[in-house]
Amino acid sequence: MARFDPNAKAWHEAILRLNAFDVEGAATLASAAIGNGLDARLVEYALGSINAVAVLNGIKGPGMEAMATRAADTGHPEFAFNAGNYVIARAATPDDFRRAEGYYKLAAKESKDDATRAAAMVNHAAIFRDGSVTGLPDFAAALTLYEQAANLGSMAGMFNAGNVSLWLVDQGHKQYVYRAAQWFEKAIEVVEKGSASAEQISNEVWMSLYGSARLRLAEMHARELLANASFTTCRSLVEPYLGKDPHAQWALNIAHETQMCKTAVAPASTAGGNWKSVLELMQWNVQSITPFDHGVVRGVSTKGDLLIIEARPGSTMTLIVMDCFVHPQHESFSVMVDLAYGHHDELGHPCFITGNKGYFANVGKTDYSLLFHIVGDSFTSVPIWPGATCSEVLALSALPEADRFTDAAADVRNCIPILVNALGEGQALDGDGLPVALWLGAGPSLRFPILSGKEPGRIGLTVSQSEQELDELLNAQRQERIGGAY
Repeated sequence: MARFDPNAKAWHEAILRLNAFDVEGAATLASAAIGNGLDARLVEYALGSINAVAVLNGIKGPGMEAMATRAADTGHPEFAFNAGNYVIARAATPDDFRRAEGYYKLAAKESKDDATRAAAMVNHAAIFRDGSVTGLPDFAAALTLYEQAANLGSMAGMFNAGNVSLWLVDQGHKQYVYRAAQWFEKAIEVVEKGSASAEQISNEVWMSLYGSARLRLAEMHARELLANASFTTCRSLVEPYLGKDPHAQWALNIAHETQMCKTAVAPASTAGGNWKSVLELMQWNVQSITPFDHGVVRGVSTKGDLLIIEARPGSTMTLIVMDCFVHPQHESFSVMVDLAYGHHDELGHPCFITGNKGYFANVGKTDYSLLFHIVGDSFTSVPIWPGATCSEVLALSALPEADRFTDAAADVRNCIPILVNALGEGQALDGDGLPVALWLGAGPSLRFPILSGKEPGRIGLTVSQSEQELDELLNAQRQERIGGAY
């Protein structure tokens, strides 16, 4: 045919290249030949053949991009989705993203199969979601497209519709709460019922979206965003992912934290009393609290309380709580260490100790709330977290210190020290969530939350911000909390 029709020659060369498995070369020749007058059916056959071999073998490159974009621009909308993907893969400017957006719109409108239409909508939605053209994310516009894709049966559309809805909730738009939950539930249902997906995605991606939907829905139950929120439901949703996905443990710890913060608690007269209240919020059994007073040592008052806590029948934990503020750069900290060693020698078994402030440390970019631990001549730290049992904390203390800081032991919002320190500042816990706090540094690794601007000055710490500036920061965080951020 190429001998009798000059228009077929270039296409003949392209097919020869394809047969020699030079797919990029074939695509380059085809892109140049598009629109040269060859019968449309033959053009579609050639383009389809080149594209099929490229997709089957995962071949991408400038030739394939040129062919896809040229085809989409000249009346072959079946290539618009691929064209958009090629453009967006190297997009660096708003104009690039705008061009990709045009291809996705064309694919969503003209494609003959729901899989391509849904995939185009999902990719187009991401441009709105990230503000790639305007510089300003538009979650509402992204949600519209994700929902359109979801209604075509797209698993990616369902998950992202739920995810963006939850982002809107976190911006204060509470009306999206049940929309988020419904889409997560739909994505979960699709997998568990074995329904077919509109998009062509691997089983690995499919199950990843399923798992992410479960964890995000679990988070909604953990945060009690839903009227039917349930700790049990949260637990069942995250159970298969514990120890595999950090978000699972995070959601479960948040669920425990939420339960802790639902109870109103009045400040006690001593730091030991405040620690007892917080531990009892964690369902720990504090069997006894006994005051002690060893006088003033190196200028530091050594008054406090000794708490005996049941770990399990026949096993207890000893926690020594000093009434004073201890800080690594103050004499109080070394006095606390000496006191702990003295109690250890007197009691004859390992014990835990803390001051009137709860501390946390950042280890590997994760926050861990701490108790200090004394055994033999070793002074170390042990994580304590919402949902921890006394037995679990004791078991961690038996491990080398470096092995104690796992995902399961994280207190990601520093719940325990915030509650302890709020009570220590005379603030009653109102049962309406975790109080707002700022944190201050204490040595190279320790941190502790503060809940009022006057607190640093009252405990003898010099900080760069004034009391007024600290209170303004705290008030700004409270307003953000009212707005919906978590």
